[in-house]
Amino acid sequence: MNHGEQWRRMRRAAHEALTKVAVQRYHPIETKEATIMRTAASAILSITYDHPTLTSGLEKVVQDMDRRVHQGARAATGTSLSKIAKWKREVFKQASERSETFLRLFNHVKIDLESVGVRPSFSASLIEHQDRYRLSEREMAYLGGTMFGAGFETTSTTLMWWTLAMVAFPEVQRRAQAELDAVVGRERLPTYADAPRLPYVRAIIKEVIRWRPVVRLGLPHVAAEDDWYEGMVFGDDADEFKPERHLGDRGELLPGPKETNREARMLWAANLKCGWDENGKELPPDISASVEVGIIR
Repeated sequence: MNHGEQWRRMRRAAHEALTKVAVQRYHPIETKEATIMRTAASAILSITYDHPTLTSGLEKVVQDMDRRVHQGARAATGTSLSKIAKWKREVFKQASERSETFLRLFNHVKIDLESVGVRPSFSASLIEHQDRYRLSEREMAYLGGTMFGAGFETTSTTLMWWTLAMVAFPEVQRRAQAELDAVVGRERLPTYADAPRLPYVRAIIKEVIRWRPVVRLGLPHVAAEDDWYEGMVFGDDADEFKPERHLGDRGELLPGPKETNREARMLWAANLKCGWDENGKELPPDISASVEVGIIR
């Protein structure tokens, strides 16, 4: 899409539906999905389309959306000139299929709005404010599909790295669980209301995003020597997993990326450990490995 009037209208709609205040409407959805340990796909589908909770990652709607998003990724990789005609035909076919899938899910939201009223979702927000955003139904449907593609694999990949970190660094996991026990106790699950009193748990999530970002852009990110800037030290320890780097002198959480409640509930509910071989010997995880699934590799 070119940087023009259509792009500005769609960007405004996405921005207003995902502000810090607006996303609080989705907290009940994330809490429900975290409670029953569903997939990242289920949470993103619920937030985008008010879709019922998934019972399996193999459900048709997940397979359809995953296939459509990956088609777009493959279309952007290019091909040889000898195959350009076939490639163009395939691109147009895939574009039509993506539009059909996105419109089908979007129309379900529109029908539900007319029959049962407004329930929080990204698509419902677009429909409610369609006159202000000046978007067509096709544009709103495609924007919803774009939000799913952007949120699904980034969320699931970050969660995979978080799980590996908890297994690889058990001392970090134990400290986080001690904080959860002290603040939440064992009688209930943690909620978003507990977040201000869980700085270390939240610092772990920020550290995962820093330690293993979903998209590595190849930019230098290791200092040659220690440096200070506005009271913070930047050193050559970029490969070390240190949640403490996101905490201030009083243990308060420093500004950074927004966290979810899913990881806190997993730590509250389980001890994450590495596997064993046939002789009962622990198999430590390889923290230098990479995730070889999805759009981002």
